[in-house]
Amino acid sequence: MIRAIPGVLVAILVSVLVASAAWAQQITGTVRSADDGEPIAGAVVRLLKTGRSVTTSAGGRFSLAVVGGDSLSLRVEHPSFVSWERRVRLGDREIAVVLERRLYIAEEVVVTANRETDSFVEADPAARLAGPDLRRRLGGTLAATMADLPSVAQRSMGPAPARPVVRGLDGNRLLVLEDGTSTGDLSASSPDHAVIVEPLLTSRIELVRGPAAFQYGSNVIGGAIDVRRGALPGGDIGGWSASAGTQLESVNDGVAGQIGLVGREGSFVFKGDAVGRRTGNLTTPTGVLDNTSSDGWDVTAGSAWTSDRFELAGAAGRFEAGYGIPGGFMGGHPNGVDIELERSRYDGRLLARNVGLGIDHVEALGSYKRYYHEEIESTGICGVSFGLVTYDAIARAKVSDGGFLGGAVFGVSVQHRDLATACLSFLPHTEEQSIGGFGYQSWKLGKFDLEGAMRWDRRVVTPAHADTNKAGIIRTRTFDGFSGSVSGNWHLGEHNRLRAIVSRTFQAPAVEELFSEGPHLAAYSYEIGDADLGAERSWGSELEYQIGTDRLSLAVAAFYYSIDGYIYAADTGEIEYGPGEEGYLSRYQYAGLDAGLMGAEMSCGVRADDTWSLQATASHVRGELTGVNASPLPRIPPLSGHVDVIRKGRSTRAILTARGAARQERLGEFEEPTAGWFTFDASYEWELFRGGWYHTIVFRGENLMNQEYRNHLSRIKSIMPEAGRGVSLVYRVYY
Repeated sequence: MIRAIPGVLVAILVSVLVASAAWAQQITGTVRSADDGEPIAGAVVRLLKTGRSVTTSAGGRFSLAVVGGDSLSLRVEHPSFVSWERRVRLGDREIAVVLERRLYIAEEVVVTANRETDSFVEADPAARLAGPDLRRRLGGTLAATMADLPSVAQRSMGPAPARPVVRGLDGNRLLVLEDGTSTGDLSASSPDHAVIVEPLLTSRIELVRGPAAFQYGSNVIGGAIDVRRGALPGGDIGGWSASAGTQLESVNDGVAGQIGLVGREGSFVFKGDAVGRRTGNLTTPTGVLDNTSSDGWDVTAGSAWTSDRFELAGAAGRFEAGYGIPGGFMGGHPNGVDIELERSRYDGRLLARNVGLGIDHVEALGSYKRYYHEEIESTGICGVSFGLVTYDAIARAKVSDGGFLGGAVFGVSVQHRDLATACLSFLPHTEEQSIGGFGYQSWKLGKFDLEGAMRWDRRVVTPAHADTNKAGIIRTRTFDGFSGSVSGNWHLGEHNRLRAIVSRTFQAPAVEELFSEGPHLAAYSYEIGDADLGAERSWGSELEYQIGTDRLSLAVAAFYYSIDGYIYAADTGEIEYGPGEEGYLSRYQYAGLDAGLMGAEMSCGVRADDTWSLQATASHVRGELTGVNASPLPRIPPLSGHVDVIRKGRSTRAILTARGAARQERLGEFEEPTAGWFTFDASYEWELFRGGWYHTIVFRGENLMNQEYRNHLSRIKSIMPEAGRGVSLVYRVYY
């Protein structure tokens, strides 16, 4: 295994000492939310006499030069908060600003969101994790962090490669993005491939559905998960701030450490962050599960030049990790399989404001990712390796306000992927070229808000050599199609709204689904593609009702998706010879058949007073193949939900959680059922602001009953129950 960065605790100490330097010629302070104590990024802090202003950093920090006088008037503004204005004495160099939210926001599903500077599509996310909720749910993976959100489940072959599943939709039907562009990994293609996202470096996670999701791609029937870490710094940074944190977990002897530094010198902005993580084997109610340990590190540095009209930014990052896939079942290696991976990433952005010719601002994003991973048998032999080079480019423009197309966004995206395999290779070397164009518009018509988006995409899949295997004739394939969505919001009153979404999506089959033929070592399967697969085309509809007051928040949604040519890997029940235990592997055949998914989800919050409140969620989805192939779809999550009882103090929050899932008996062919389960969690959160330092501590106990239960979406659930009783600690400090 690759070892995590040594000396991470020393690095944290050094960063804290650097961050403690005072700026004698400046007045500094922190802006935070009165609701949760979280630092507020992007707030404008202005000296009323001179008009000089800065915006707060990711840690809520600001710094302003002051000349002469005994006191001054400050005004702080942010679109999501009530403005703050005070006269402050210059002797009080550290100013603590607390802002009240304009609207009540539910803690689980957010119906309003903070806007970033120069945002293009300002649509509300379907769900959002940030601040205390993000820290409380922080897990070792993106999937573990999002697991308690409505309709979100985890697909896995062990703790490390877990990936989110939304409304039963997985793989290429659910985009996972980092700062608005692709992660450059292969997590969508197989359950043994990890998502290259480090939760400790995440500032917020948004799940976007409907018209706003089509700015990212056409294959967004499940939505788009945008993980924001802010690797590319922007002009909203004012002054210097630092952060450090650690995460400890008892259930796997896990330890992680994080440091970050961001600041401005004149027109130049700098940002850097790093994290190291290591876990041991997972402890379950039935014992320790061998070969489930992991380790890794992630380092990124970026800088930007900013002015009133332009921003030019660049960033570079390196991610390395290793993790185990357990064995001990048919098709699995007796001692499991180890995966070693690495990714280098380079990003750039150009932003221009007040362009003229009816254009408010334009943005160009470019990204280069180089990804490689090996799947290694216990004997040290390479079973298969994957190399992927990805180029992404996005250009978009926002029309100036005014007129019918005021605020509209238009853009074009281009992607090139070069995929190769080695060792016991089962995929031909293939290149993919994709191009897409999109447009987005929103209108306010009294009590009715309307959003619309349209997109056209073409993908050309070109293998290096023409060939024939069990998948069929390996040749160049071209796919193109239109997609789009319309969303309407009807404000029924001051606190109620009804939302309807209709979407049409297009998804070209992936290389693995087209051309694969052979043993996939870490997936413990023999995979055969279908070179004649057509594109997936689907219709989706959703109806949601929301209530939001200072005492009650409620969101209830029902949805239905009709998918023509639903692409999935079907367990054929047949056995192929391969390198698995006793030389046999289960055979999976990719197919494209018509399918339908329908379901409902609910999120509710009730606040009894300023101290006690209750949050609850529930979700259910039903999937089946339709037509002559009518039968249940495999790997569909069961009915699940949780209830939180919350006691909030002035600087603390205690939460008792009951969560569980029903038995899943609607099974695809050769799929095993899973029993229902129920257990308790608890957490205690504390925050403290002293002398410019903002501390947050979260203690969490999970599966307090040490309940043995299985994840229905785990490929290895026959040998792997979920984690047993454990406690964890997340500590963060900002300056």
